[in-house]
Amino acid sequence: MSDKVLIEGDVAYLAGAKMTVFMESDEAVRPTQRSSSPKVKDTNSSEEIAPWGENNDFPQQVIEAAEKNTEIASLIDFKVRATYARGVYPCQITGYDKNGNEVLAPVNDPEIRTFMCKSNLNRYLLEALVDFYWFFNVFPQIIKNVKGDKIVQIAVQEASYSRWSKMNEKGICPNVYVNAQFGKGAKASDKETLKFTAIDPYDFDRVENFKESTDKSAIYPISYPTPGKSFYQIVHWHGFIASEWYAVTAAIPKFKVALMKHQVAIGYHIRIPASFWPIYAKLMGKDWNNLTMEERKALKKQKLDEMNKFLTNVENAGKAFMSEYATSASGEKMHGWEIIPIEDKLKEGAYIEDSQEASAHLMRAMGLDATLVGAGPGRNMGAGSGSDKRIAFNIYVALLQPYRDVILEPLNFISDYNGWTERIEGLTWRFREAKLETLDKGQGTAVEQIN
Repeated sequence: MSDKVLIEGDVAYLAGAKMTVFMESDEAVRPTQRSSSPKVKDTNSSEEIAPWGENNDFPQQVIEAAEKNTEIASLIDFKVRATYARGVYPCQITGYDKNGNEVLAPVNDPEIRTFMCKSNLNRYLLEALVDFYWFFNVFPQIIKNVKGDKIVQIAVQEASYSRWSKMNEKGICPNVYVNAQFGKGAKASDKETLKFTAIDPYDFDRVENFKESTDKSAIYPISYPTPGKSFYQIVHWHGFIASEWYAVTAAIPKFKVALMKHQVAIGYHIRIPASFWPIYAKLMGKDWNNLTMEERKALKKQKLDEMNKFLTNVENAGKAFMSEYATSASGEKMHGWEIIPIEDKLKEGAYIEDSQEASAHLMRAMGLDATLVGAGPGRNMGAGSGSDKRIAFNIYVALLQPYRDVILEPLNFISDYNGWTERIEGLTWRFREAKLETLDKGQGTAVEQIN
């Protein structure tokens, strides 16, 4: 028969077309073994979770330390907003231009649009970016519909509340536990603790395995790799907290407060020679030598009160002060009243340079150019020219791609699971970015899609 089709293994023969077909086996692209991590020695056999920090409270320690600093949270917020830009959108790679850049076309698909709206995708982006820049660990939760054939929602379980389960014999962490009291004595076995299956991002069949799973939701964990960390990554700026520079930033405000609280507000020191008091007593009709200690003290207080009123009354502002001095028989000047200005350390701005240096170390740890956010606390608050800012911002945005790829990874997984990538060729997700332009081009910004 002309329409007869013969199949033998990976080879088929189409009799009508007189054509042989070789079908590449799925095994040809399947890895020989599953990726895994070296198993970490179990130092706490009584608990099901892998502790985050020695006392399982590392995130809480980081948050507490950051809350005592005036810059950390604000700098992280800048990084979050710069990466978020104008949000994400689904698009289609339709080809490449002559420079090898992708040509992207927005995808206006009803099912994808419904997913973005119903799952509040913008909220996922913000929460994921916040956890990402605070901890380099994000725990997105993806949720199936009732039938289980579609993923209809994505949310984020807060990283500071999330903990990995211990590695199994294959070096894989199969679960994620969530409890807001982790770090405060909570355990995996507590009834308040939520337990989620963790999707292995390195699993070749992760989409198919999740489809076959009875789990209605799971955690698709994402992180930015740092060396030597099997469970929890370390953000680069965490090194600032562990360094003595953080101690410097904490000590300087305490010193300033103590200085302001305990330093007597003295502008001048007045020195009065002992020889003045017998003369003053005589002017007051008294004999200094016959006065008791209490009477001498009262006489001094009388003069000092008179002096204080003269110097402090508002009506006396700008008045001149006159004093006399005596000379000896030889014509030499004898000691009289002496007014000495006192150096004010607060007006000098004590430790401003140290504060600025500590701030510079923090911005370097954050990976931020001071041009973008200002030079830090102190007298010189300049942050460069407009051109410097524009160039620094565009460079910063150009280097965000690895971070954005991490954030978009769960969305690409959802696209595969829901069959969108099969239905829409070249489907992908991209951030919509505003690139700063020079004013001579007629506009301040130009909207671009950054890969």
